[in-house]
Amino acid sequence: MPAGHAWTMLLGGDVLNRLDASESAGRVRTFRISMKFLNVQGLRAVAVLLVVMAHFHLLSTRLKIPPILDSMIPLGNWGVDLFFVISGFIMITVHWSDFGAANGSKRFLIRRVVRIIPNYWLVTLFMFAIITLAPSMLHHWPTHANIIPSLLLFPDKNGTILFQAWTLIYEMYFYYVFTALLNFPRRVALAGMGIWAMLIFAAQFFPVDSNIFWHYYLSNIILEFLVGVVAGVLIINRLFVAPIASIALGIIAVGLALAYALHFNTTPWLGGNYRWAFVGIPMALILYGSVQLEKIGNRTFPTFMLHTGDASYSIYLWHMILYVVASKALLVVARHVNIPTPILLVVIPALVVSAGILLYRYVEVPLLRFSQRLASRLFPTLLPAERRRESLQKAEIAGQFMPAAAESQVHN
Repeated sequence: MPAGHAWTMLLGGDVLNRLDASESAGRVRTFRISMKFLNVQGLRAVAVLLVVMAHFHLLSTRLKIPPILDSMIPLGNWGVDLFFVISGFIMITVHWSDFGAANGSKRFLIRRVVRIIPNYWLVTLFMFAIITLAPSMLHHWPTHANIIPSLLLFPDKNGTILFQAWTLIYEMYFYYVFTALLNFPRRVALAGMGIWAMLIFAAQFFPVDSNIFWHYYLSNIILEFLVGVVAGVLIINRLFVAPIASIALGIIAVGLALAYALHFNTTPWLGGNYRWAFVGIPMALILYGSVQLEKIGNRTFPTFMLHTGDASYSIYLWHMILYVVASKALLVVARHVNIPTPILLVVIPALVVSAGILLYRYVEVPLLRFSQRLASRLFPTLLPAERRRESLQKAEIAGQFMPAAAESQVHN
């Protein structure tokens, strides 16, 4: 293979050449970007598996498991960053045509609330019941959080009852601003996001009031959503450049960040003002390249990863509770059977993920459908009955089964 051709293949030029051939044949004008992002679901699976891995260490002492995975905690925590980037990407690509539309912002916010809140409330109320009725089941759990701020995803100094819900607070604050921007033409809204990013940068040099609301609106974490928006704009405008190289560069950058964190046993540059740059941007490169490979190269994640991505929101919300249940069960089993550590390292996370997938299928999906129907009845002019099915299909096609976001963060 000639050196030049090998370099083109490395950059993902094989699929780009096919697009160029289509253009020369006059067919590129009919090319459209489908809103079905299978590889986004695959990356959601990666994100939630990283988070599950990060929290496994919480069981190490209790189950007398050597802290083998402790060194991977930074990488696991960065699954949340991937959730945030994905959320920004999905919001801009799915709602690209909604800017300036009549009642578009109201429909967007209602659908986001319907998507995020019911399942979150279910898990939060379940955890609140455990804290209230059987607190001895929980060890080292932040039981001092207040129920009302938790349910409302309202910033509170005592945190949230479901402690991983801190990512959903960032999700909702991003949605609030995105809702406001949907009232403007697209170019104005995109300029508004750029101004928002500049205000966040300025806040690092000119600290604003320590009000907790400003803390979220001007947090560097918001930049990860906006980096995802940039990736989405590139995809929507068919700016496909070097997909394989983009993914490789993102993976290398994440690897270097992890090496830094492990070598110095600290993450000041990776957990503070620069996390969006050293983690968020590499995650966006991986997302950008992965979507390109799907759209112009027809390369997607394996089916089991796509199913895991579908269930990522349920897995994210339930995984800590499932860890508690798994540890209780294994402590009983361990009295009679000596389970080798390598088996525990595989079996426990696998059970948690599998249970999360079942909860998605038999709890989250029915709850989402019920919530969609209820919303259509409460807001008939905004969500007319004939559009219920369209609304659900749009959520499924867009891959909005987290995001928290996680957080992604993530939640969706």
